[in-house]
Amino acid sequence: MSGHILVVLTEPVAGREDEYNDWYDHTHLRDVVGLDGFASAQRYAFVAPHADSDSPLYRYLAIYEVPEGQLDRAREALAAAVDDSRRAAGEGRTPDMYLSPAMNPSRLAWWFEAISERVEES
Repeated sequence: MSGHILVVLTEPVAGREDEYNDWYDHTHLRDVVGLDGFASAQRYAFVAPHADSDSPLYRYLAIYEVPEGQLDRAREALAAAVDDSRRAAGEGRTPDMYLSPAMNPSRLAWWFEAISERVEES
């Protein structure tokens, strides 16, 4: 798929990793892919190169794919969903995209644009 990806690095709140993973896998990925402009999502977990490796600051990665021509729609839809989530908490209602308190609020997110064709094993 050509187009764009959103790369998000996250970490659970200490002691809430199972809750965080359950929410992310069964709720959040589907919520984001349900937004305008998003096509797919997948999560990854850090794998240490050897047993005594230090863990990185963020051990979890999510990659969201956005088809060519859909970047503006995806950015706007995600921003609106995050804004709604923040407002909903103050208004005492359930937001359209629930953000779990089991996710550490510190996270990193970057958008990337495809600059080559996908190469696959032949």
